[in-house]
Amino acid sequence: MTSLTLSLLKTLGSPLLAEEFLQHLLSSRIIYKYTAKNKIGLLYLEDLKKRGMLGNFEDNYLKERRRHHEFLITITRAARMLSSAGIRYAVFKSIFPYPAIPNDVDILVLGNKAEFRRATKIFLGAGYQGLRSSPNQMSLHDRRNCVHADLNKKDVYDVDLYQEVAASYLLYLDKARLFDHLTEKAILGERVNTLTSEAELLAIITHSVIPEQIYTLSTYFAVIYNLAKMDLRHIDKMMFMAKENNVTCPIRVHFSLTAALHQAAFGIIPRNLTHILTELGEEKKEVANLLKVDFKMPFRYSLRTIVRTLMEKSKDCRFRKSAARQVVAMLDPRLARWVANNIAIRRKRETY
Repeated sequence: MTSLTLSLLKTLGSPLLAEEFLQHLLSSRIIYKYTAKNKIGLLYLEDLKKRGMLGNFEDNYLKERRRHHEFLITITRAARMLSSAGIRYAVFKSIFPYPAIPNDVDILVLGNKAEFRRATKIFLGAGYQGLRSSPNQMSLHDRRNCVHADLNKKDVYDVDLYQEVAASYLLYLDKARLFDHLTEKAILGERVNTLTSEAELLAIITHSVIPEQIYTLSTYFAVIYNLAKMDLRHIDKMMFMAKENNVTCPIRVHFSLTAALHQAAFGIIPRNLTHILTELGEEKKEVANLLKVDFKMPFRYSLRTIVRTLMEKSKDCRFRKSAARQVVAMLDPRLARWVANNIAIRRKRETY
């Protein structure tokens, strides 16, 4: 997959068709499946359309464009409901600087527990279908199209409400430290509250390590697109936030992998990315692991990275308290089995 991964980066990163990519045009179904696994299927199809090369992918393109539009409607509808109720919120990990369809819409409720409960009631009262709940999260389904038939599959009508930036009980970012990093974006002509580029990158990257444990090409492009429009002042803000939240390890690892991919595909490392690695240092062992698998993506973070990330997070008092609550909760054998199975699945799956 080396040539496929790097050729994709060259092709999607350049207005010119990468010469190496010509070798794969006859097996484009394989390429499309590969891009879909990496959460950049629509980006790939948009590129084919610009080149006039959609061919048999016309139906796929139209379907993905419709799904993307429905996803944006899900965002604006949820944002409108929260704004009308006076509930402070931020859509995060959901709005990308390129055409993308994440698994669902993630919304962080910025207020206290009472405000989170009120937000949940508002959605349920508006006809949303409650799917599942966890200590810091409620999953809902916008039933304007249909009820959610398969609970094991997420779709463009799903909304995840977060009380904290957490996986189960484990708090991996402090939402109080995000209050100064809020902004607005225009989605379908409506203003939606979201995070600044530096805070959004921090959330996307940390989430890819805890809890997903997988680096997809989607996060590669999120980093490259965002860094291109950020100046050094905002990049330094992001690194300060990483230190403040005790997540410099996942940030350093992710940017090291991103630099390795970019260097291999284009022969250079962008200036802003070089600045980050100069400040935080490079993670050579994880880069070596990426080279061992010939740049095959998605890439699963090593257990070493996961453990080091959790060790760094343990410096945070709130994280330690949340970890203690997680341990106590797992005295319930059912939850303990679920956590163990979930971890096993995440260490084997190819994407999320």
